[in-house]
Parts: sequence; C-alpha cells; structure tokens
Amino acid sequence: NGETLTATITDLDYGTYAMALFQDMDNDGKIERNFIGIPKDPYAFSNNVRPAFKAPSFEDCCFEYSEDENTVEISMIR
Repeated sequence: NGETLTATITDLDYGTYAMALFQDMDNDGKIERNFIGIPKDPYAFSNNVRPAFKAPSFEDCCFEYSEDENTVEISMIR
C-alpha cells in the first residue's frame, strides 16, 4: 500500500549479508503459514527475491554492505 519503513543499523561490520523479514500481523512472534507452508504474513528477502517453491539461498539474497554500499530496499510480498 505504499507505506515505507526505514531502519538504521549502526553497529554492523562491513561484509556480505542477506536479510529475511516478515510482518508479524498477530504479534505472536512467528510467521503464520497456510496448510502447505506458504507464509500468510507479509514477508520479504533482500534483493527482492520472490521464491517459487522454497526459501531462497544465501547466494540469491546476499548483498555487500560497505561504506559506499549501505542502503538496501526491500519490498514485502503480500
């Protein structure tokens, strides 16, 4: 719906990372899934990877975090 969340992380060493996130819609601390395991809560992976049948690999989602490369934009699925 066009809403944006900005998170600033200040204590992370430069390097190669990947991120997976989800929005905990019912605030129970875990991602809700349907009967075949597909997430019902909104979720996302770095590089905006949209998995077809299984969670993506680290290599699919990894990015370099450095002084020059320090912004990651991720769009939620659902």
